[in-house]
Amino acid sequence: MKKILILLFFTLFLLAREDLQPLFKDGLKAFKSSDYKEAYIVFDKLFKTDSANPQFNYYLGRSAFALELYEKALGAFDRVLIIDENHIRSKLERGRSYVALKMYDEAKIDLEEVLNSNPPKEVKANIKILLELMDKKEKRSFINYFLTIGVGYDTNINSNPAQEDLIDYLADSQGLPKDNIETDGEIKDKFATESLNIHHIYDFGKRGHFFIDNSLNIYNQNYLDNSNFDILFTSFSSGVGYAKNGLKIVIPIYYDKVLYGSNSLLDSIVLAPRLSKKISKSLYFNSYIKFQRKFYSKSEDEGRDSNIRELGVGFSKIINSHLITFNYSFANENKNKSNDIKFIDKDLQVFKIGYATDIANLLNLNLQYSLRKSKYDSIVENKYREDNYHSYFIKLSKNINKKISLNTSYNYIEDDSNYIPMIYDKDVYLINLNINF
Repeated sequence: MKKILILLFFTLFLLAREDLQPLFKDGLKAFKSSDYKEAYIVFDKLFKTDSANPQFNYYLGRSAFALELYEKALGAFDRVLIIDENHIRSKLERGRSYVALKMYDEAKIDLEEVLNSNPPKEVKANIKILLELMDKKEKRSFINYFLTIGVGYDTNINSNPAQEDLIDYLADSQGLPKDNIETDGEIKDKFATESLNIHHIYDFGKRGHFFIDNSLNIYNQNYLDNSNFDILFTSFSSGVGYAKNGLKIVIPIYYDKVLYGSNSLLDSIVLAPRLSKKISKSLYFNSYIKFQRKFYSKSEDEGRDSNIRELGVGFSKIINSHLITFNYSFANENKNKSNDIKFIDKDLQVFKIGYATDIANLLNLNLQYSLRKSKYDSIVENKYREDNYHSYFIKLSKNINKKISLNTSYNYIEDDSNYIPMIYDKDVYLINLNINF
């Protein structure tokens, strides 16, 4: 059968006008030397002279495909297959053209027919790669799981977590000493930490454009000797998103819950639209706006319930193998009800600068400095309270394989304030294992 097909092609070729032979040789020479632009010009001339010649159409299609003129290529291979519907190489090239045009159903028909014709091993392997690629692109539902387990040491758990509102709450509701935490109230302890993130995306409508984004985060931290400082944080979010040409917009709604020392502390409902944009190959922009409503669990704490409005922007720049990031956010928090409870109404500004790189292709290095400036409406010793929270963070990571990485980090935290319970510093050491499955 193959001999008959070969004979047919050569017969059709020899029947072409003899004066076209030199031009055909010129086109073939250009094609073999990868000068596809010149080859396309030559074979297009030949096609216009003899549109039924399969050789002219075949090389016209190959040249057009190399120039990413996929519709032209598709038409050329169609003409070849009209003459000989069993020409396997043209069927393979037409299948590749369908893939390039995202006509996956048509591509699968051609590629599976070629696969069933028992092609060479290399061709068979390439076809299987294309079929797998199409399956991934046609897939609408994606889910990822991230598990982190680790152990650490904290030199001042009285200030953990390092959030002003929680420390203020503990100082007032649990009668923590009003003296200097840095010198008089430090508690050192070891801890174990676990976190789980489940992220699900579902494409709907036109593939790659609109999607539903769901996420579940669970973070747990248990202290060896001081369980009353244990923290359990859960967060679930769901929203719609849109992505196209480097632009991504997601509008999620979050429900968060915090347990402190095994007791329910507060709940939050958050609306947080965010946008990211690829400006160039090495520059990225992101921004978000957040509206949050906080509810304390105990009825006697209802006066602490508050609303938060926040706006953030950030840039990421890749320079060779180095990543530099800058983020800024501004937030305003106000009580829901007018009362005499202090240290809730405030403005916050956060500045973050980050740096990441590979070290000798063996380790990943991450550095980050954060400054959080808080200005309260409440007065302390004839002055409005002001806090300046500084965080210096360093992390080294080693990829054990594609799904598992080992991380070690150190974080030094210092908080300056004109409110004595908020003057503290601490060191946090952590080793953890990240698993992606």
